[in-house]
Amino acid sequence: VAAGAAPRELLVPLGSLAILALGGVDDRRKLSAGVKLAVQVLVALGVAVGSRRFELFGAPPAVGIAVTVLWIVGVTNAFNLLDHMDGLSAGVAAIAGGAFLVVAVQTGQAELAALLAALIGACLGFLALNFPPARMFLGDAGSLFVGFWIACLTVSFTFYRAHYPLYTYCVPLAVLAVPLYDTSSVVLIRLLRRRPIFEGDTNHLAHRLVALGLSRRGAVVAVYILTL
Repeated sequence: VAAGAAPRELLVPLGSLAILALGGVDDRRKLSAGVKLAVQVLVALGVAVGSRRFELFGAPPAVGIAVTVLWIVGVTNAFNLLDHMDGLSAGVAAIAGGAFLVVAVQTGQAELAALLAALIGACLGFLALNFPPARMFLGDAGSLFVGFWIACLTVSFTFYRAHYPLYTYCVPLAVLAVPLYDTSSVVLIRLLRRRPIFEGDTNHLAHRLVALGLSRRGAVVAVYILTL
């Protein structure tokens, strides 16, 4: 990394530490949704302005920054909300990371491949103690951290060859379809029922699979299969 680029490369690791600290404080003191969202937006804005952001077909930089902030905050919270059942968030993160790792290897992005390998290894090692019945839990600190890293890595990726620029947007949406669907559906249900969107409930995909007759383990495995 060139000397001038070094500070920019540090923004994502420093941002991840801020997100980890935010989750740790929330696990102990239960911060308000507004405070958590404000910190996430500030951290995502720092990454988008100072490090990397989506380039949207020649659109003004402000548009790319706004979309990048929305993406980082959205994916970060998607993995946080996915952590409503033992083994879900870590397992889905490992599977999604594996898909991105294949892309990184195929496209010769060795640095991203190494970062993804570390993330996958951490998730799988943790999953050994988190798969139901769990003996260890991610908490907000772990789930927000994992979601933030995956979000930032997808922003850093080059998913396409020159002939297919839409791959930049379609590939991450496809790989992360399950957590994004789960988050979107529960938020929509809460809005339609006029309930706070950050208030927990049993309308998540895995909860609905349990309501249909699957065991909790079976529901977790079903979500893994859907993600894969």
